[in-house]
Parts: sequence; C-alpha cells; structure tokens
Amino acid sequence: MKILKIILALSLIFNVAAAVFMATGGICYDEKHSVSKKLKAIVHRPKSTYFMGRDLIFEILPADSQAIVFLGDSHTEHFLLEELLGKEHLKNRGISGDRVKKMIPRLEPIVAMSPKKIFIQGGINDLGTGDSKEDLMSYYTELMDEITLKSPKSKVYLQSMFPTELKDGSTYCNPQVNKDIQVVNEFLEQEAKKRGFTYIEIYKSLAVNGLLNPDYSFDGIHLTAEGYLVWTKILKPYLEE
Repeated sequence: MKILKIILALSLIFNVAAAVFMATGGICYDEKHSVSKKLKAIVHRPKSTYFMGRDLIFEILPADSQAIVFLGDSHTEHFLLEELLGKEHLKNRGISGDRVKKMIPRLEPIVAMSPKKIFIQGGINDLGTGDSKEDLMSYYTELMDEITLKSPKSKVYLQSMFPTELKDGSTYCNPQVNKDIQVVNEFLEQEAKKRGFTYIEIYKSLAVNGLLNPDYSFDGIHLTAEGYLVWTKILKPYLEE
C-alpha cells in the first residue's frame, strides 16, 4: 500500500510538470525570460478593469514607426488629439488614473515600434495618492532610462506637470502638492537638457498665482475645453519639428 501511494504521488508530480510544459509550449530559456517579464509587468499593473482593458488593447494595435505617441493619465486620455492637433499618426496612450510608476511596465508596445516622437505628461496621481516628490522623480528617471535604452531614435518631449487648485481635504488639491509639482517640473527641465530631450512648459500658461486657473478646470484638476485649447496651442509647434 505504501509503494502504491508513492507511485501515485510521483505520477501526480509528473502530470503537473507535463501540464506546465504544455502550457508554456515547451519554450526555451529566452522565451521563458520574455514571458516572465510580461507576467511581471501584468502583476504590477493597477487592478481596475478599466485600466486593464485599455492597457491590454494597446498591445494589439498595429505598430507604426511614424507614430507620435502621447503617454499619460486622464489629462492625456481626454485630449482629442486628432481633432485639436490635426496631425496624422497621433497615438493616444493615456489612461485615467495612471501614475508614472505604472507607465513603466506598459512601455513595451510603445518602444517596440520605435515611434517618431513620444510626449509624456503625468505625475499628479502619484503625488495625489501619497508618493513623495522624490518617489515621483525616481519613477520619471526609470521611465526616461527605459525609453532611452529601448527606443533611442525616438524624440522625447517632457511636458511639465499642471498646477491644481486648492480644495479642503483633497490629497490632490493642496499647497504641498502644488509645491511638489514645481520641484518636479524643475527636475524635468534639467533632465531634458541633460538627456537631449525637449521640455515643454505648460504649467505657467495654466497657472494663476501658483494655482490652476479656475477658468481652465471644472474640478481643480481636470481641464475644461478652454484648458485644452491652451495646451493645444503650446504643443502645435513641437509637432511641426
């Protein structure tokens, strides 16, 4: 009886191993490494179904080496790029609620097509959910390093963070966040010069006394149509370069 139990246990182990092997298609080391990286990226994505649905569809879209990619959060997702900027090959890769640290694991399909230009705008969700300005600058550094390494021919544009208004009890709209935004913008401008990127100053055109102009926002963070027109006017010359 003891021998029979041992035989059954060994059989179970071999069957599980075979199932794992078949599931991975008998992949070699390099392929396993690639799959491992992919699974790691998925694990580090936010768990919201909206984020996952939008993120995963980006991965099946056709590659375009002439692409002008806009990577960002809700500011970018809500930007009607084609209508307002009037250029071909515009790719909106904004996701509402996204953070700079979560943009890093979703870079792969972007850099894989070696796009012509990459415009980056983000960070408010990092600061608003409790990350420090030092954390955010670290995330930005990793993001920029990845793009430089994997898509060296792409022209990169670092757009300044936008100001916010002040709202009682808000983790986004408060004096400390607005101070941190200015520090991060100084960092982005310096990094752009150091790396040969282009820094785009948007903050000053949206701000009044260091806060987001209420005419350009309906909730203290997100832009109104007028706010998007200001942003559009600033961006157009960079699209013609």
